[in-house]
Amino acid sequence: MKTFQIKLAEKKTKPPVWKRCIVPGGITFSQLAVILEAIAETEVSEQYEFEFYQAGIQLREWREGEQAVRRYNFDYWCSSDTYIDDLMGREPWFTFRTGKEKEYRVTIEKCVTDEKPYPYILKQKESPDSRTWMDVEKANQELRGQFQVTYGDPDYRTFDELKQEMKTGSFGLRGAEKPVSRAERNEKSSETKLREFADLLQKHLAENRNAQERYTRNPEMAEIMSSWTKEELKSLAEDLELKGYHSLKKDILVGKIKEELLKPSVMERQMMMFSDEEIAAFESVLKTTGYYPVRKDLELLEGFYNLAYAGIYNDNFAAVPDEVKKIYKKVNTPKFRKKRKRAFWMIRCLTMVIFLYVLAPISVIKEMLVKCLGEDISEEEFREIFAWIPDYQNPCVIRGEWVIYKEVLPQGLYNKIKESQGDLEYYIPEQEEILDYTGHGYPSRDTCCRKVKEFLIKRMKIEEEQTENLMQGIYSKISLGGGPSDVTEIFEEEGIIFPDETTVRDFIALLIELNNSTRMIQNRGWTPSEMTKKRPVLPEGQKPTIVPMSSLAAEQLKQASNELQQMGFTVDLDSGADEVETVFMPDGIAGHTVKGTKKIYPNDPCPCGSGKKYKKCCGKSKKG
Repeated sequence: MKTFQIKLAEKKTKPPVWKRCIVPGGITFSQLAVILEAIAETEVSEQYEFEFYQAGIQLREWREGEQAVRRYNFDYWCSSDTYIDDLMGREPWFTFRTGKEKEYRVTIEKCVTDEKPYPYILKQKESPDSRTWMDVEKANQELRGQFQVTYGDPDYRTFDELKQEMKTGSFGLRGAEKPVSRAERNEKSSETKLREFADLLQKHLAENRNAQERYTRNPEMAEIMSSWTKEELKSLAEDLELKGYHSLKKDILVGKIKEELLKPSVMERQMMMFSDEEIAAFESVLKTTGYYPVRKDLELLEGFYNLAYAGIYNDNFAAVPDEVKKIYKKVNTPKFRKKRKRAFWMIRCLTMVIFLYVLAPISVIKEMLVKCLGEDISEEEFREIFAWIPDYQNPCVIRGEWVIYKEVLPQGLYNKIKESQGDLEYYIPEQEEILDYTGHGYPSRDTCCRKVKEFLIKRMKIEEEQTENLMQGIYSKISLGGGPSDVTEIFEEEGIIFPDETTVRDFIALLIELNNSTRMIQNRGWTPSEMTKKRPVLPEGQKPTIVPMSSLAAEQLKQASNELQQMGFTVDLDSGADEVETVFMPDGIAGHTVKGTKKIYPNDPCPCGSGKKYKKCCGKSKKG
């Protein structure tokens, strides 16, 4: 009988708590949700969700009248109509959301043959601080009693129907001897529809091209590079650390670069930086004499074209030079594939240093890398993998026991950042979070980020591509501790004007919400909301105090002061502000003058008219 060995790990637990168990095949995702509820010893609502991130699929219960597709890049599949065998047989992991508060990362470790027709636990790890589990033997007795699987005809009942039957004392599940999923209620996302349309169009165009021309092109590396500019060639030569290339003629420079790129050691080093998806696209072309890839594969081949390892013609025909095929065959060994996996995750973990910390001990980045690889490594191995990353692609350096972002090395800026972070522990992200950050330049799956993006597209009428660039800038500003005025500077630079004051207010309200869920560098990756939960309990009667940093924030806090007090906060509108003298002429320049004072906050424009913030201009002299 086909079964799956999985590791179910509860997210946001430190130390991590998990269970390794066996679940039977031939069951639907609705049946799996019922099983996982028992294994995880938690409550699961009918609002639960399975998410296969890499496949772009979310599975939930079907609800008449509800929008099935919730995100533009995730297809919807109906849980009760879909058997687990296909997805769990080809995907490495998925996220299980209970519909309450808890989330689990479920790693599909292997498919095994097992005679036991019920789920059971192999091993578990608990933490007295965050989670304790039921005794394994007792838990397995309950699992066997409740979820014995009898195989026969398919069972497409919903999660709710299965739960209701269990409440009546009727236990056991009905599995399918020949599991066949139903697709009638599945819905494709906008991204899938667009991709299928583009692929169909590409296929149609390809079929109408001259078949002989299609399959007889045989590019050479020199031919590919001949279309590049001299500056592009010099840039690649610099990356390859070639000597004396500046004075070379173009054709000689092309020959030198080609010779270097065809060295097995150099090809191995370059190929290590590519993802599994990119390598798969490259190997698809490599196995043929050339063809017309679909749009997504063309994008994945771009990195190989930039190394002349693949040729892409003006009509999007792609082919790999024979000289490249020959060397890649030598390079592509099991040892290389393991090495490439390690290098791929190392570069992504180092990129997360920029997003979360700016600098961190080797032990922290090693812990992150181990999470991604699913295997333990020593510090010596970590340093070895670090050394594999070409300098021009590596954003970090190692100084002693610290991994440091290169940009903060001048004037010892990293020491000041380290001092400002205090003795906070480091937040360690999950694998899917790392892929999201490094793939988009910000956490695109975060609820608050999605709200801001939707606001920019729908309310501000900004194009999708420009919105993506704005989101990266907005998130970067906030993660560095910037406020609304810092963010609006981005819009001023782009020449984007808010249509009215209501739009400005609504946008700033979203920014405040986003601020609370942003992983801050000063917090070593923790969000302000998470930091609030980590703070020690204040003495009885003492309330946390909010101090505004701008006039706009002060006005908003003043309006919301009653609600904030009910939530247990106090608002201090005075301690962060300075009093400055003002002169007002109510009757015009020829009339009398009225003197007064007004409060000015650190992030307000300086009253001297310099255009700088008060704290960076006249307010400097007020400090200390």
